[in-house]
This record gives sequence, C-alpha cells and structure tokens, in this order.
Amino acid sequence: MKSTLIAALDGAVTKGILRPEQAEPLAAHLIAQGVGSASSSPSAAGGFLAELTEPKDSEPLRVQEESEAPRFVRGFHDVLITVGIIIALTGAAALMSALVLVPAVIILAEILVKRQRLALPAFALTIAYVIGVVWLVLIAFESNSSGALLQMIFVYAASAAALVPFYWRYRVPVSLAALILSGIGFCFFLTLRVLGETALDSDAVALPALLAGLVFSLLAFGAAMYFDVRDRQRVTRRSDVAFWLHLGAAPALLNSALGLALWNSGSGGLWLQNLASGQAVVALLIIMLFMLTGIAIDRRAFVTAGILSLGYAISTLMKGVNFETNNLFAVSALAVGIIVLVIGIGWLPIRARVVGMLPKSIQGLVPPVAARA
Repeated sequence: MKSTLIAALDGAVTKGILRPEQAEPLAAHLIAQGVGSASSSPSAAGGFLAELTEPKDSEPLRVQEESEAPRFVRGFHDVLITVGIIIALTGAAALMSALVLVPAVIILAEILVKRQRLALPAFALTIAYVIGVVWLVLIAFESNSSGALLQMIFVYAASAAALVPFYWRYRVPVSLAALILSGIGFCFFLTLRVLGETALDSDAVALPALLAGLVFSLLAFGAAMYFDVRDRQRVTRRSDVAFWLHLGAAPALLNSALGLALWNSGSGGLWLQNLASGQAVVALLIIMLFMLTGIAIDRRAFVTAGILSLGYAISTLMKGVNFETNNLFAVSALAVGIIVLVIGIGWLPIRARVVGMLPKSIQGLVPPVAARA
C-alpha cells in the first residue's frame, strides 16, 4: 500500500539510508511501477467496510512527526498497571506515612521496570520516587526554622542524590533528566542563598536573582541540546532524555528572559505586574523568538511554554490601543488559539522555511527537515 511504502521510506530517511531529497522521487518511481499501489490493497474491491480488512498500521504516523514523543505506552496493559500504581501508592502513603512511599516504589520498580521494562509504569514510578524523597525532606524540615531557600537547597540536593542510584539501576530516561534538572536546581538555589535570603523579593537583589535564573535555565537548555545533537534522527533514548530536559528548561528560560527584559526596580522585577504596551511588544518579540527556536530544533515545548505569556501580552496590547470589547479574555484566547493551530498544523512546512534560513553549520546540528509525502 502507498502509505506503508511512504512510511518505509521515511524510516530509511530516519536511519540515514536515504537522504530526504532522495525519498520523494524514489517513492514516485516505485508507485509508478505498481509497488505499493492501491490495487494491491484488500479494500480495492470496494465495499462499505472493506477498509477494515487492512492491517491496523496501514496508516502509520509519519516517523518525523512522531519522533519527538517519548516512548510511553505499548498497550492498554501499561495503562492498567499505571492506574494500579497510582491508586496503590496513594492509598499506602495515606494509610501509613511518607516513609513507606520510597520502599514501595523500589519494590514495584524491581518488578515492573527492571524485569518487565514497562515504559509508562517506569515514568509513574520515577515521579512517585521523586515525590517520596521530597516529602521526606519536607517532613525533616517541619520542626526546623530554616528559611525557604535553605529548604529548597536540601530538596534539590536530596532529589539529585537519590536519582543517581535510581537511574543507575533502572535506566529510565526521565530519571536522568530529573537528575540533571535537580542538580541545576540545587546550584540555582545555592546561588540565591549566597545572594541573600531576600533574593526573591528584594528590589536590591532581584536583578542578580534573575540573572542567575537565566544562567541556570540556559544550562538546562544546553544539557537538552547536548542529548539532541547526539541523536538528530531521534531513534535512541537520548531523544527521550532531551524531551524531558526541554520540558523543564523551556518555561524556566522563557520566564527568566522575560523577567530580565522587562525588569523594573520599582516592581521587584515581576514583569507581569502593570505591563505597559511597549513592554508587551518586547514580550511578544521574545515569545516569538522562543517559538522560532522551538521550530528550528523541532521541540514543541518551546511553543507551548509561551502560550500563557503570549495571551497576556496580546491582551495588554489590545488594552493599550483602546481595543473595545466586552470580553477581552475571549478575544485573546481566540488569537492565541489561531496562532498555535497555524504553527501546529503547518509545523513541517514552517520548519522547512525556518531551518532553511539558518547557517549550514547550525542546520547540521538540528534534526533534518522531514520529506513531505
């Protein structure tokens, strides 16, 4: 069938067997020779339900379109097991205490991750493991009068330390990403501790805190790109690690950039308060730059990270030009929805244009542009 042939050629492009510019003429030639033509399909004879005789994967997703998604579910068995994990761990923690959560996760991980290698349960158990460790740290601080920054330092330090043996034992991509992000978070809050206890709310220290946030969010983005560049075709677990790192780095990097660009000493650096029209334009430019970055590196996290900020900036601009409407929120939501849909639906052609404008040296670092069928 034609769709199966195209999917096979996409796979050859992904594995580097064919170049993208070779795939389309080869597909046209094979189809012209009758390979994968509709006449070979079981449904060619017609009939209202004839297409039901085709294989389930006769219309697979394009490899390039699904390459960003981490490997989660291999069947409803994974979903059922994950639901059981969530319910059982929630009940155990509620009946007994946080002390039982981490040992329970380890026992389940030995069965479901180490032996059976179930992807979705592995993700759920990693999250539950981190929650258990953080919970234990918070319990330890209940009777301690230490400040919030010191508490966050211990939270991130404990998370990073606990995730080292967890990843070594189970090799779950999200656990490595969480380990890296926890280490970066530890360094960030340690820096704020050095700056002073009031680093988050003092006008005098707010700008250094924002600079620290930008530096460490750039570090998280750099870690994500480290894994991305080493798996441009997105066929190994490096891509899954990069996915989770981008998911954590994108909102942090956007908020840091917006905070610095719109920082005002009189407002403590909180850019969302009393945003003027000129500042809204700056915010829009930064958000669009982030979206273009996400398109270039083929990571949708950079597009979704700016959705709320984009809506706020658009509504501020409409207020600034005295745009009269009884429902400013609805108009802003409609504008943001249209923008996101245009980017999402036209992702492949838009990305082809964006990547085409990049220098050749950078094009060699980002994922190749998908060949359109």
